[in-house]
Amino acid sequence: MIMLENSKQARTSAVFGWLVHIIARTGSARIRDILLRIRRLWLRLDEPNFIYQMNGIPCLLPGSHALPVYQGLFPQYDTLMSRLVAFLKSRKPKPLVVVDIGANVGDTAMPVLAEEGTFLVAVEGEAQYLPFLRHNLSAFTDRSYIVDRFVGKSSGVRYKTVVQAGTARLERADEDAAAHDDSLFVGLDGALTEAGVERLDLLKVDTDGFDTKILRESEPVLRAHLPVILFEFDPALFAKAGEDGWDVFNYLNSIGYQGLLVYRNTGEFLIEYPKIDDQVEADLKLAIGNDGIVYVDIVAYAGEGALAEFHK
Repeated sequence: MIMLENSKQARTSAVFGWLVHIIARTGSARIRDILLRIRRLWLRLDEPNFIYQMNGIPCLLPGSHALPVYQGLFPQYDTLMSRLVAFLKSRKPKPLVVVDIGANVGDTAMPVLAEEGTFLVAVEGEAQYLPFLRHNLSAFTDRSYIVDRFVGKSSGVRYKTVVQAGTARLERADEDAAAHDDSLFVGLDGALTEAGVERLDLLKVDTDGFDTKILRESEPVLRAHLPVILFEFDPALFAKAGEDGWDVFNYLNSIGYQGLLVYRNTGEFLIEYPKIDDQVEADLKLAIGNDGIVYVDIVAYAGEGALAEFHK
């Protein structure tokens, strides 16, 4: 349910939203822990939708979505894409074309679209999130397009969706399990064609384990446009998806990408690699799983020094 059908539901949504707002804003760990317990108990009984203000942008979220909690703990969490867009717009005279694969409820898309002069293609195949995505992007219908499928090639492999705490991922399904068929998948080239766009400036891929697979399968598009790429790198989720992932660095280098920026999963900058080489893999194998780093977000770019000023 997206729209609030009566005043009782509206009040419930407002109170739950107030609770989440306090969780996100309080500086007291003790108060946060108490309120998080209340939130967990509430969600066992009911899951109200609520409005979360992201830098003044109202975003409708399902009650179980953890974005406000994470941003309360880590202010830079989920802000990298919008910061990249602002940087690229300052250096590109033409309107920016952005593709968001794994758009979820639109939490990364909305801040991007708040920037004038951007067109965004939001790709999301999870049915639970699509009503929220459509609602949240409804104010930007002239500058956005929603592709309601997963990105991938036909493979004959059956997948099921696992939804948890505001994220969704695909896992291989047993033969007798309810699963997605190939009709729910589209290639990046097909998504661009459907949306009616002919170029690509920034590509974000956040698909909980399928990120590097999507990049490999999108080689013709990436070679043709060499967009800046923002993708999640999580070896634990790669393993669940039956992927390796570590070969992505040699692959990106082979198709024209020269440098990488690496960020903690909580959004803070870690390191820049002006040149993609074997040191990247060696460093990340040491970093991931240590010092609170669960996974990393990686920005890949073509052109020497193309993003040298971004993280400074």
